Amino acid sequence: MADYLTQAIMVADIGEETLIELTDDESTGSVNTDVLDGCMDDGEADINACLSAFDLPITVLKHGQVAYNTVLRLCKRTCRFHLYDRRPKLMSDRIRESYEDALALAEQMNKGRKGLGVPPVPRTSAEAPKASVGTISERSSATRPDNRHWTRKSQGNM
Repeated sequence: MADYLTQAIMVADIGEETLIELTDDESTGSVNTDVLDGCMDDGEADINACLSAFDLPITVLKHGQVAYNTVLRLCKRTCRFHLYDRRPKLMSDRIRESYEDALALAEQMNKGRKGLGVPPVPRTSAEAPKASVGTISERSSATRPDNRHWTRKSQGNM
């Protein structure tokens, strides 16, 4: 179930006729809510994955109206992409670029390069992503499951 988007929000964003065109696989003349729900979930998942440093979902009560509206705007862009992705002939460069820009902005917020208006959740060392361990030479001499070393030669011309 979507945390940010609703059918009413998407109708206001791109219009009911467009939603019908993008979701009505059975030619019923109405919005296929199952398809729309799936695209809303996918769009939200894209943004939530980029905002892993924050306490999700972002809500008005926990995080304020500005943060919520920002995430809502990004989710609308990614949902729109997933809707149009179902109809590749209708996909425009503008839709694709808007999707890529939304993900890039969410990533910048996650890294603290752009503000979301709320602080990230402090993580313990056990929760933090693990960095690669070992020196470059140790990592470059990784072995394959059959205990042979990975080399450029064994991988072909790289």
